[in-house]
Formats: sequence, structure tokens, C-alpha cells
Amino acid sequence: MSGAIRAALFALRRLRHQPLQLTLLVVALAAAGAIVGTSSIVGALALESSVHDQIAAASPAQRALEVEYRLTPGGGIGTSRASSRLLARFRAVTTAPAAVQVWDPVAPADERGTHLVVAPAGAVRLSSGRLPRGCVRKTCQALALSGGYKLGQRVPLGRGVSLWIVGLGSATNAALPDQALLAGNSAFVPRVGGTPLARVESGSGSTVSQTALLIPGSVHGWQLHRLAQQLRVASVRLERGDSSASVSSPAPLLDQLGQTGSTARNRLLLVSSDGAALLLAFAAFVAALRRRELERMRLQLETLGGSRRQVTLVRAVEVAVPALLALVLVLAGLRLALVPVGADHDLPGGFVGEALPLTTLLSVIGLELIGVAILFAAAVPHVRRRFGVGPLEVAALTALAVVVWQSVATGGLDPSQIASGAGGLPVLLLTPALTVLAAGIILLRLLPLIFRLAERLARRAPIPLRLALLAAARSPGPAAATTTFLAVALGSALFSLNYRATLDQQAQNAAAFAVGAAVRITSPTTDTGVPQLLASRPVALPALRLSATVDEEGGSNQQPLTLLALPADEIPQISGWRGSFSPFSRGKIARRLRPKPLSLSGPRLTRATTAIRLWARTNSTAQRAAVLHLLTAGGSFISLPLGPLGHSWRLLSAPLTAQARDSELVGIEFPLSSGTAGGVVLQPGGVTGNFTESNETVDFGGIAAERDGRWRPLPSLADWTGAQAPDFQGVLAEQPLAGAPFEQGLRFQLNGTSVPLVRPPIALETPVNSSIYLLPALLGANAAALAVDRQLTIDVLGQQLRLTTAGTAQLFPTVTTAPGSFAVVDYQTLFAALNADDPGLAPPNEAWFNSPPARPLTPASAQVLRLWQQRAQLRDDPLAAGTRRLLTWSGYAAAALALVGLIFSIRLALAAERQLLAEYEALGVGPRTLGRSVQLRLVVLCLLGFVAALAGAALAIRVVAALVAVTATAGQPLPPIQTAIAWQDGGALLAAVAAVALLAAAALTGRGLREAAGGRLRR
Repeated sequence: MSGAIRAALFALRRLRHQPLQLTLLVVALAAAGAIVGTSSIVGALALESSVHDQIAAASPAQRALEVEYRLTPGGGIGTSRASSRLLARFRAVTTAPAAVQVWDPVAPADERGTHLVVAPAGAVRLSSGRLPRGCVRKTCQALALSGGYKLGQRVPLGRGVSLWIVGLGSATNAALPDQALLAGNSAFVPRVGGTPLARVESGSGSTVSQTALLIPGSVHGWQLHRLAQQLRVASVRLERGDSSASVSSPAPLLDQLGQTGSTARNRLLLVSSDGAALLLAFAAFVAALRRRELERMRLQLETLGGSRRQVTLVRAVEVAVPALLALVLVLAGLRLALVPVGADHDLPGGFVGEALPLTTLLSVIGLELIGVAILFAAAVPHVRRRFGVGPLEVAALTALAVVVWQSVATGGLDPSQIASGAGGLPVLLLTPALTVLAAGIILLRLLPLIFRLAERLARRAPIPLRLALLAAARSPGPAAATTTFLAVALGSALFSLNYRATLDQQAQNAAAFAVGAAVRITSPTTDTGVPQLLASRPVALPALRLSATVDEEGGSNQQPLTLLALPADEIPQISGWRGSFSPFSRGKIARRLRPKPLSLSGPRLTRATTAIRLWARTNSTAQRAAVLHLLTAGGSFISLPLGPLGHSWRLLSAPLTAQARDSELVGIEFPLSSGTAGGVVLQPGGVTGNFTESNETVDFGGIAAERDGRWRPLPSLADWTGAQAPDFQGVLAEQPLAGAPFEQGLRFQLNGTSVPLVRPPIALETPVNSSIYLLPALLGANAAALAVDRQLTIDVLGQQLRLTTAGTAQLFPTVTTAPGSFAVVDYQTLFAALNADDPGLAPPNEAWFNSPPARPLTPASAQVLRLWQQRAQLRDDPLAAGTRRLLTWSGYAAAALALVGLIFSIRLALAAERQLLAEYEALGVGPRTLGRSVQLRLVVLCLLGFVAALAGAALAIRVVAALVAVTATAGQPLPPIQTAIAWQDGGALLAAVAAVALLAAAALTGRGLREAAGGRLRR
């Protein structure tokens, strides 16, 4: 038998006689690989749930595979077959296609004509009336989808054929994502062929839209990128084959979901890498405690004639066997675990490849190889150090250098970089472990010095404490190794809990940042829903959110900008703000945005007001009318025509609707019109498109409101002024007017202005030689960079405003699109600036509630954002939940491993000190004193380990939070991630570890000291 075989058999016999140590090594190495595989499975399951939820929540346009093509009379069959083949190719993941055919307009054959729409009954939504049933003679029933049709209306189509509108409705977005096909007048009919409608459409072409929607439960995480690529290729090939066809696919949605999944998986690897590194450290810790035994084995083999090669082979076999057993266990366990997991979640076989891809399997094998190297290195005798620097010190310095390099090289990796593996991701995944390793090695070198110093200072201390410190100083290596491993294990546990708390806090911060209040209601249109809500709920805060562009003076590009207006005095109450956003406090920002009270207001009309009137005349040769502009309590505007003006005095009056009562008169306009006895029809141009002669005047006065059957004069408008205009400004003056039925009147000299409007004065500043209003604003970083002399000119709703910098901020709550390009102004100031000269241009489109309203909110065509719903959505997201579970498991598993290592260390220490403790007892030291000394030594080691764990965990979480800019849902964090310390959970975990460790130490010590001292000495 060769020497190598004999050495291998010798190693196997040694392993057989050390079952506890072999079991600990196998379990540690297997768990290291299992935690990486488990993270992969958890990530795959979370991605499955997330994909299903995200596709279900996506709009029909986002998840629609739509083929749109033209059919000419007698042609188009080839294109139809090609689109059917494309849709059939993806029928496993999409709904059955819905075909909608929209015929070209008839009667007349232009945009004023009628589109006939043929679609399945489920493709239309009925709002009133009933669905059409067919044709009777030359009259066909139809459902109006767009246009000004009314129920019961007859629509002639030509050739004696007509439509009878029997219902009103709309086409669903699921059946027809491209609603632009229904522009103008359109009506749904069951069919065209075989009906009188065929005569009308016989010479017309049509557009066919075939649409199939992604089925949430049929699309899986592992096929996202492949499915997106297949959709793109098929779409391009169809469009190349027929230039009249166009295809829109959900490929962008699938790519986005795939990138989110990759980001989540790589971030889960970040969590699992820390746990895997901890388990490998545990294996090295167990091997290091056996260093003396291995040294005795080496001496025995060399005494018996064994060569250095055989000694090395024995060490290698003792390391390779646990690693091989661990690898078999972890691969078999992961493969078996996938069977019930896939069955429980009803997942097909492709899930196995996604949950355990080749990269994960290679990572597991690589971990086992690293474990073999660590175990082998741990068994090597001590290396003599020069100048106090040895391999461990070099490793610590290298780890710190890697962490610093990672910080400098990456800054903060965003989700796209994490998903693609950019920025040195493999090293990034080891950042927590490297941080804790560096702290542990430093601690390992400092502890022996600390133990020796403590022993010298405690020579007059009580005997239990002195014996505890003396034992630690006598064997500083094992004591330092125990303390270091405890620090690393508990540091890893605290890191997991802190990272979980950080991600949970980020979800709360992100929800508060996105909503800005307890409830925020926003409307994308200028309807009256939000103003009516503001009028009915005085506690709501009005707001304006508008899209603007920066007019770069001297430049050719127009930069987009979000213009947000809030009541300045309410800015200190908004949610989601951080002091780091701006060098100014919110109170100071509020004072700068509204240095003086300013609002658009005029004479108030009470609820009892039923009508309003005024006397007026004009010298204009063109026909002009008088229109009152009323501002309601909710911020909406009502235009109230009074009638046409004449050259002689006329008494113009109009009744007030219920909505117009309890309002303010904020403008009187005299636009061009064609007047009749019954009312006024304004000419095109409105308030900004009037042509006036320079000598035109309008005289008016005697304004009164009817209340309780009596006419009561309104306050004088003598302080009013002509509106600002891009060309000329009219002049308003109070003076006696000849022939007027009142003493003092008002003469409005138009001066050729294009805005014939008088309004209350507003204290808005304007730059010298300019009619542009100047508004104080809080500018985002990108917007502030474009300012010249601290001023910025913007275009919004067709008007120009100039913003002066009242402060700067990096971010502002609710500005989530282009977060650095924003301007925040005072609501009343912006409201007056936009609506004073063009009443109704910008009514409020948002309502903010700092506390949840008592009654439910259901405004039409508005989006309701609730803070608690946003928080729940971010917290319950499958990717966030999967990350939270893995962090929780990792944290408590690390704490359990710390306990196992501590108990194992106590057991070995008692075994090694059995004879020494018996000698102490024989010299008169009582067993109780010896037990207390062991327990005190454990307390000292635990305290040092706890302090080091707290410091290492705090450092690791700060490093990782700074480097990994990813939320719990694998998205871009907004606002940036801030570290959080899980004080409550971490404190409870440390207390539990300390309590269990003390109980275990008492039990093991009592058991070891139970035998008589003489018996232990004889052994």
C-alpha cells in the first residue's frame, strides 16, 4: 500500500473519531452553499409574483400586442393572415385576439363624416341606452362611441341608408388601445357585410386593429428577456413585409420587469454573500480551534517517519471530505426543495432553470472551493511575523483597501448597474463580509494585548474576575478567536436586521415623498373635479402642478421643468421632506416664497345673490360684449356673458347659477362678439385674440348685485387696472361720464390692447422694461444651473414668467419625474400671475390633505394617492417581501450560529482546562468560584464581541447603503437611501444571545466541575 493511500486512510480514521467537529464543518460548508441557492430560489419566487402583479396592474396599452393594418376595397388578405400568424405565435401568453375594424368616414368622406366600427360585443362599454341589434330595411341600429350623437338620433349615410343611435358608450382600451382611430364621429355596428351598410362602404377602405393582451399568470420571470426579444423580432419582420402594417408590443414592459428581476436577484446575492461568508468563517473558526490537535498530529506523523507530503495530504483529506459531503448535501437539498416549491406555486418545469441557473450552481461550487482553501489555511501552523505584520494583518489591510476602492469606483450603483453587474459587482457583493472581516482581524490582534493589560490591572480584583482574566491572558489565541467570531457572527446578524430596517424605512420615506401628504388628489385635466372638492372641503390645500419649459436665453434648447405651486405657509407641513434637501429650512423657504400677502380677489357675491348687472357703453365701431369673470371658492372660474354693448347706455344683467353664488368678481372683459338679443357669441380669439383701435373706449359703472329682491351696489372698482398684454395695456380711470345714470363711472381706454380686460390690482413685480411677472421660486439643482443672475424665464400654458431664486434644493416631495428639474412657488402668487389676465387659464389641479378626510373621495377623472396605501404597496411588493424574509432568516441564523460557536468554544476551553481547574480546586479554590470565573470570562468575551459587532454592523450598513442605491422593490431610491439601525430588534437579539450563552456556560461548567478534583487529575 502506498504512502499516499495510508495517509488518506489515516485521515479518514481521524474524522471518524471526531464526529462533532466533522458534523459542524459539514453543516457550516453546506449551509454556506445553501444560503446562496436559497437566495436564488427566493428571488425567482419573488420575481414570479412580482411579474404577475405588475402585468395585472399595467394598462391595456402597456401589455397589448396590437397589429394595425389597412384594408383597401378587395385587398389586404395577406396582411391579415400575417398578423394572425404573429398573434397565434404568442397565444400561450396572450388572450384571444380581438379584432376591431374601423371604416373610413362617410357622409361626408372627411373628418366630419362617420366612422363605422365593427368589433366583438365585449369590445364596447355601454353607458346609456342598449346595444344595437341589426338593420331593418335601410335603417341600422348603432352605438355611438364618439362625437356629438344623441339617443334616438337618425344619422344619414347616403344612398338612403341611415343609422339609428340606440345607445351611447365607448370602446374599451383592452380591445382598442389606439383610441385615436375613433377621432371625430364613430358608431359601433354589429357588422357591415350583408347589410345595407355595405352599399355605403363598398368603395371605402378600413383600418383593422387586432389586439391580444398579456395574461399575467402565463408570463414567467425566466422568459421575460427572451419573450421581449421574440416580440421585437416578430414585429420588425411583419412591418418589413408590409409597409402598411404597424405593430406595438409589450416588449418595453417585459424588459423593465426583467431588469427589475435582475436587480432584485443581485441584491439578494448581496444579502446571501454576507451569510455565506459568515458560515465559511465559522468553519475556519472550528478548524482554528483544532490547531493544537493538528500540530500534535504533525509531530506524531513526523516521529513515526511520515513525510511532509503525507502530513499535507492528511490535512487536505480532512478538509476535502467535509467539503465534498457538504457539496453533495447542498445540491441534493436544493434540487429536492424545488419540487414542493414548484408544486405549491403551480410553476412549470422552466422554473427550475430560473431558480437554480448555472451561475448559481457555479457560485455554490466556488464557495465550497473557497471553504476548502480557508480550512486548509486555518490548519497551517502559525507563521512568524516580521514587524508585527503577518498574513492576517495583510488580509485586513487588503479587505479595507477593497472596500475603499469599491466606494471610489462605484459611488452609488443604481438599479440598472446592479442588474447588469456593472461597477465591480462581484466585489461589491463581498463588501459586508470584507468590512466585518477587516474589523474582526483588527480585533483579533488587539484582544491579546487587551487581555494581558486587563489581567495586570485586575490583580487586586475578586478571585473569580482575576481567574477569568488570567485564563484569557494565558490562552489569548482561543479567547481572541472566540471573541472575534462572536463579533463577526453577531455583526452579520445585526447587519441583516439593520439592512432590513433601512429598506423598510426607505419604503416609508419613498411613500411620503411620492404623496407629500396624508392624501393627495391630482387631476391630469382642467376639469372642475378638484375645484369642486376644494370648495366642499375647506381643509384641503389647493395646489398647481404644471409642465413648463425653461426659455434658455441665448440658447436654442428648451429644458422641461415641473412647476409646482403650494400655499407657502403650508410648506413646513408637507411629508417626505429632509433637511438635507436644501440648506434652508422649510420655514425660511416659506417666508422667501411669500414675502408679502398676495392674492387674486375682488368684490364678493354672497350665497343670497341671485343676479348681477351693470351699465355700459362703447364708442367702438366693432361689436363688443361684456363678460364677467367670477372666481369660486374652490378656485374655478365662471364666465358670465351679460350681453352686447352699444353706443348708448345699456343696462346689462344676468342671473347667477347656484355654482356662481358665493364667488368673487375678478374680471370684466369686453371681447369682440356677434350680439343678439338673447345673448353673446364670442368671436375667435377670446381674451387674447382681440383687435382694437387705439381710440376705443368702454364706459361702465353702476355695478350691483340682487339680494333678497333688492339691488345693492358692489364696492367701487376705481382701483382696478387694465390687464397686462404682450402688446399694449389698457388704462382704467374713474371720472364723471356724460349721460350716465350714476354720478361717477369708469372709462376703460383700450389703447389697442389685445386683452380688453379690467381686473383687481395684484402686487406682482415685473422686471424693468418688461411685462413678465417676477415670482420667487425654490429651484431644483438642474433648474438653478440654468439661471442667469439668479433669474430663470419659463414658458407655461402659453405665458412667460420669470422666476427669481429664493433658494435651491436637491429634491422636493412629489416631484418624481426629472427630480432635479423643478421650481416651487407660492400657490396664490402663481394663481394670480396666470389667471389675472386670462381668467380660468390655470385652475387648481391638485388637492392635498394633511390628515385623512372623514368621507371617501371620489372626484371624477382624478387620481387619489393615499399615504398608507403607498406604504402598503411598497411593503407588500413580492420583491420587497422576499428580500425582507431572506434578511430575517439570515439575521437570526447568524445569531444562532454565534451561539453554536460560543458553546463549542466553551466546551473546548473546559476540556483543555480540565486539569488546570482541578489543580485550582485541589489548592482550595471552590467549585462555585471556578464556575463564576468561567462565566465572568464569558461575560467579558461577550461584551467585547457585542461592542465589536455593533461597530462592524454600523460600518457595514453605512457602506452598503452608500454603495447600493436600490430600494426593497429593486427600483431607484427616491429620496436617497438613509441608513437605519434596528435598535429594538438588535437589542432583543443581543439580549437573547447573552441569556442563552450564560445558561449554556453555567450548564457546561457545572457538568465539568461535577466530578471530584482527584478523578480529573488522574485523567
